[in-house]
Amino acid sequence: MAGIYIHIPYCKQACVYCNFHFSTQLATTQLMVDSIVTELQLRTTYFEPHTPIHTIYFGGGTPSVLTVTQLQTIIIAIQKNYNCAELQELTMEANPDDLSLDYLQQLKQHTPVNRLSIGVQSFNDDELAFFNRAHNASQVHQALRNAQLVGFTNISIDLIFGSPVSTTASWLRNLQLADEYGVQHLSCYSLTVEEKTALAHRVNYTKQVTLNESLNNQQFQTLMDYASQNNWTQYEISNYCKQGFESKHNTSYWQGKTFMGVGPAAHSYNGATRSFNIHNNNLYIKAMHNNDLKASTDTTEILTESEQYNEYVMTRLRTLQGINSIKLQQLFGTEKLTYFETEIAYEIHKGNIKYEYFNYTLTSAGKYIADSVASNLFWVE
Repeated sequence: MAGIYIHIPYCKQACVYCNFHFSTQLATTQLMVDSIVTELQLRTTYFEPHTPIHTIYFGGGTPSVLTVTQLQTIIIAIQKNYNCAELQELTMEANPDDLSLDYLQQLKQHTPVNRLSIGVQSFNDDELAFFNRAHNASQVHQALRNAQLVGFTNISIDLIFGSPVSTTASWLRNLQLADEYGVQHLSCYSLTVEEKTALAHRVNYTKQVTLNESLNNQQFQTLMDYASQNNWTQYEISNYCKQGFESKHNTSYWQGKTFMGVGPAAHSYNGATRSFNIHNNNLYIKAMHNNDLKASTDTTEILTESEQYNEYVMTRLRTLQGINSIKLQQLFGTEKLTYFETEIAYEIHKGNIKYEYFNYTLTSAGKYIADSVASNLFWVE
């Protein structure tokens, strides 16, 4: 399985928590589309010949700021230059305020997009205002109705918990509304303070905002309890689905499959190397205008076996399946397995990990500190 990720680096406005690469200068969107098409044409040798592309993911930023015609242009370039005969999933991230009935009808009729990932974040206007989202709760409801009306049957929504203007009751209501609309997938994230964001400034400098770890943990527990009681599978720490509706594209990330990232700030991974495109729209457009892939690439990392092992531990441990010791030995050898089993024994003793039939998975307690547990298992040179 291989995938293609397309980064659309535009947003109408900046959310307080976001540190992803984007610009609010929408005047250059057509130049960006043309540049992405050029990169797709220049990178046809990234995959082995005839490699089937199983998933395509438009992320951002906000892909729904593009017109359907612009999206078509990029999709056609992928279809012309890559083997899409076995394509299973084409996801587009979108914001509720972009999803008019007409836009969705065009998207459904003129593109192979078969999965929507809608940046809802909350059904509560106070929370949306705190996040500085461009939409309100009414637009969320309308977008979901529109998407279902035109026939989208694989819809994911993003929700954020732990905000200081939320309560456990308001968080539970967000989850209930997701169920009432019958969406198939939830991506639920804890509000996190990232560097160089408005939220970081308000928390660390002006002290206008205080995040409550106890509230955050309580809402995470509410999420896990609600999921288990309402037929949601927590197949990864932050991701929940109804049966059969896992994100195929994101699952390929956690399984270490090869993917190519296209667009500014996108990164690519093939198991042995990871490369990053430059985080600058204008320089990226200039590089593509000159057909200069080298100028569009920021860095390329060649991963050591130890780094590959650490990534394997980090990504697999977050999933429902966890880490299989037999598979780990096949991939990394007896020395790494012995080290892993020694270190993870401490986590089992602390109640963070459970072991069954060669599989190590996080307990409910371990899910609160998943990244910390994983880092304790890392191989340190």
